[in-house]
Amino acid sequence: MIQDPQLRPSLPVQQVSSDIKNQLENFLKELLFPNNDKSEDLNNIQLPPADQLNSPLDDEGNTPLHWLVSVAHVTLVRRLIEAGADSCIGCARGETPLMRAVSCTNNYDAGTFESLLDILEPSIICVDTLGRTVFHHIALATNVPACAPAAKYYLDILMGWIVRNSSQNLKWVLQEMLPARDKNGETCLNIAERLNAQSIVEALNEYGATNESPSLTSGAKANSSSGNFQGTSNDSNSNNDNNMNINLNSNNQGLSGFELNMSASNKSDIPGLVSQLQDVLGRVENEHKSEIKEATETFEQLQIKLNIVKEQLVSENERLSRAKRLKEQNLILSEQINSISEYKNQLSRNFAPSSTINNNLDLNNIPIKAQIEAYKRNQKLLDQHLENVIEERLNLENKFRRVLALCLKVDEDKVDGMLDGLLQAIEAENGDEPSTGEMQEFLKRHGSIVGSNTSVNN
Repeated sequence: MIQDPQLRPSLPVQQVSSDIKNQLENFLKELLFPNNDKSEDLNNIQLPPADQLNSPLDDEGNTPLHWLVSVAHVTLVRRLIEAGADSCIGCARGETPLMRAVSCTNNYDAGTFESLLDILEPSIICVDTLGRTVFHHIALATNVPACAPAAKYYLDILMGWIVRNSSQNLKWVLQEMLPARDKNGETCLNIAERLNAQSIVEALNEYGATNESPSLTSGAKANSSSGNFQGTSNDSNSNNDNNMNINLNSNNQGLSGFELNMSASNKSDIPGLVSQLQDVLGRVENEHKSEIKEATETFEQLQIKLNIVKEQLVSENERLSRAKRLKEQNLILSEQINSISEYKNQLSRNFAPSSTINNNLDLNNIPIKAQIEAYKRNQKLLDQHLENVIEERLNLENKFRRVLALCLKVDEDKVDGMLDGLLQAIEAENGDEPSTGEMQEFLKRHGSIVGSNTSVNN
């Protein structure tokens, strides 16, 4: 718990050689991006030497602890602290790992901020090179709109942690830390107002933050001794003039502190402050629960809408597939219709009556020689016409054979062997015998040509 510490600058990083930087960088890469798929036991990870854990590994002066805190790796953060890493070490700008944690949303997404506070507790009272506290950095995080919910979360968790773990120092936090000004003269409330972070402004106002300059509590005095959050009170002095003396000891987990004589009247104000803050935190918790419930309901509604849209998409894809198939079938049918029309026109031209053959001549008034010449001419025309018919018939057979081959998806040379079976299959499917009436009509229509040809041959 915080034993009435005073704000103090973060500790500077120690510059190291480029070789050590490379070693730390490789260590961090292997830690965050392992080559194997199996996660290595964190307890068996070989850490760098203790004197290197507080060394910077990039140009901004970030230590391995800064990086692990920023990615919400709480287990490894604890390992590094136990191995000798100092949570009060700042980067080149004096920002501690805790300040780095509230500058990104990873710990908000993972819900690990409260666990980090338990580990990084000594650095809560540190300020960076611009004199900014962790409250300043929470307010600055709202400069990115997407980080505003995370900043509100960090502020509520931090105040709740202070009330639960350091209630005796609550008055000091409200009177000295919240209204603390940076080197630009801005408080955390000033920054939140400047960035128009309404949720942070409202929360800070509820927690009692003001823009008034902080003043030391009456009777407080600082000394050069350093302490930690777990400082112990001197029980032997607890009854001396109703004062309580608190001595803070120095160690790696400690913070610079001071010996504070708190009067009984000031001490009596603490329960009231704790009660007020607990009420505020209770409202905040209810608001968080309400927001979570609302977000959950919104998510469920969006999930339902998403499922509906997915079903519509599947249906539309099926309709599109059917449309494509119908389009392809339509193209095939159009080609077949065009081919049939072409064949029909060709047949009409081939079987049209010849205008050069006159069957209505009066043979009795024509001399024999002229009749013979006429017969010869007619015979020649008939032979030529017959050759054309035979040639066209062969062409038609080839074309029909090609059509059947395309329809049956077989080679053309195999069509003739399949005709009998195909005809039987068609007859079996239709259930009707071949129509002889159409055949007789065809013979009558072309009987004159056949008869003429027969008479000439005789």
